[in-house]
Amino acid sequence: MPKFTKQLFGDPVVNQHIAEIIGQRTHIRPFAWTDGDSQYSHITGGMVLPTFEQDGFLITTGVDHKTNIVHCLEEYESDDPHRIIEAAQRIQKDYGQGVISTWWGNPEKLMSIVNEKNKKDNPVLISAPIDSERPDAFGIYTARLKTALSESCKTFYINGCVLLRNHILSFVQDKTAKQDSNPVINIAGAIVHTLMVTRPWEQAIERKELIPTTQEVHAQYTHEKAIRELEQQVYA
Repeated sequence: MPKFTKQLFGDPVVNQHIAEIIGQRTHIRPFAWTDGDSQYSHITGGMVLPTFEQDGFLITTGVDHKTNIVHCLEEYESDDPHRIIEAAQRIQKDYGQGVISTWWGNPEKLMSIVNEKNKKDNPVLISAPIDSERPDAFGIYTARLKTALSESCKTFYINGCVLLRNHILSFVQDKTAKQDSNPVINIAGAIVHTLMVTRPWEQAIERKELIPTTQEVHAQYTHEKAIRELEQQVYA
C-alpha cells in the first residue's frame, strides 16, 4: 500500500474556465498527494553524494496544498553512495508511483552511480536545480534558505529532520564559502529556491482564440468575445 494517494479537487475544465474568466495567469493543479493527515500539492527531493570530507545526504520535501509552504518530510545520511541511491529508490516505492518524478542534484556527479543502481520499474531521475549553472549559485541558495526560515517570511519548515537542523545550526554564513564544503546547505537551499521559482503545483492558463470564417460566425464570435471581456472586467 503506497504512503500517498492522489486526491482530486474539482474539475480541470471548470478550473481552467474560471481562471480564464477572472483573468488568472495560472491556477492550482486540481489534485494533491495525501497520506491521511497531510495534503501536498507537490513532492520532490534532492541528494548529494559523499566525499572524503562529507557524508552523502538525501532530503524529501512536500509543498502544503493550502499554504504552499515547503515541509521537510524525510532525510537520510550515509558515507556510502550506493545507499543514498537505494534510499531514493525506497522512498519512491514507499510513497507510490508518480509521486516523486525527479530528484534535484548535480547530474554530472550523480548519474554514474545512479545508472549503476537504476531499475527499469523504479528509476531515479536527476535534474539540475534552477540557477545551478551560475557562479554565485551557492550564495543564491543560502540567501533563499535564510529567507525561507526567517520568522517574518517563513516558507520552509524543518519539522523532525534533525540532521538537516544540525547542519543549518552549524553553518556559519561566509561570503567565501563554497557549495562543495557545504553540500547539505546547498541542496536544501537549491530545492527551496527551485520550488519557489518554478512553482510546479501551478498550471499556466492557455487560451486559443478561434478565427471566424463566415460573417455569421464572425458576428457570434464578436458577441461572445465582448461578453468574456465584460465578465473579466467585472470579476477581476
